Amino acid sequence: MRVSDPRWPAVRELARTLLRTQSLRVVGPSWLEQELQPLTLKLSDVQPARTEFPTFGIGDAEAIQFTNPD
Repeated sequence: MRVSDPRWPAVRELARTLLRTQSLRVVGPSWLEQELQPLTLKLSDVQPARTEFPTFGIGDAEAIQFTNPD
């Protein structure tokens, strides 16, 4: 995706949220779990001191939600 893409600000904010938020829970369709697993592994490479990584829960709709239970 190019920086000039109109979706770029949303992608940038999502990346910032994934990197900075502890105890993040991603709730979405079941196919998303397969996409989240490699991303979690990459996060562990980028932030080796991090001990908590995003978890996944299957939601009812096609919407994707990010929650922080803390």
